[in-house]
Amino acid sequence: MTYQSSWDYTKNRSNYHFDKERKDLPGEWYTVLGNFSNTWAASLESIKNSSRPMTWENRKYTINRSGPVSPMLEQEEYDVIKGGGDPKMALVDVIDDFSPYPELQRIIDFFNLDQPKTRLHIQKTGQVFNRHIDKLDDLYPDVDPGRIIRFAIMLEDWEPGQFYQYGNDLYDRWRAGDCHYFDWWNVPHATANASNHPRYTLQITGIRTDITDKLLSQKTFRQFII
Repeated sequence: MTYQSSWDYTKNRSNYHFDKERKDLPGEWYTVLGNFSNTWAASLESIKNSSRPMTWENRKYTINRSGPVSPMLEQEEYDVIKGGGDPKMALVDVIDDFSPYPELQRIIDFFNLDQPKTRLHIQKTGQVFNRHIDKLDDLYPDVDPGRIIRFAIMLEDWEPGQFYQYGNDLYDRWRAGDCHYFDWWNVPHATANASNHPRYTLQITGIRTDITDKLLSQKTFRQFII
């Protein structure tokens, strides 16, 4: 079946309920795993100044700021146009090169993922990542989607006006270092920044290993010191 809309394509394969009247519970579609001790605060200004705007069109670009476009770019941009938005709008700013930031590389290594793909999001005032469901399977086409996971580590304390939405639940009031993962195949999500502060998030995607699974099996919230 050919889809005009990326939203329709992912919605069709999702098991989310899509009931606007139902209030999802905190943690129902995402899990806050623990907190990393903050060793990166001094790097945030440098990170902000080295970032580039990310759009739906260039979101697959890598360190050299070039690369392929999404095979569903037309459908992804259609969803923005349908809502009256600019399909070339910056969703967030990003950095892809972590060599200047060994304190962040230690977090990346901590999860022991196979074939990790890492990006840091800086969502500036007024930027919006419109509601969507991820297609991480296009990053690992020969891998069981159930083995693919995405972690998000919040690098500064939450500021009022900064939003994460998973399903119909708002994730907010995070602390610097809080780490969570979510049901990327199923849950619609969006982010926005209506505060006067940039929002920094380290995003780590990869294939779970036995060490990753052992970490996930420990259900209590933990403090990670690396």
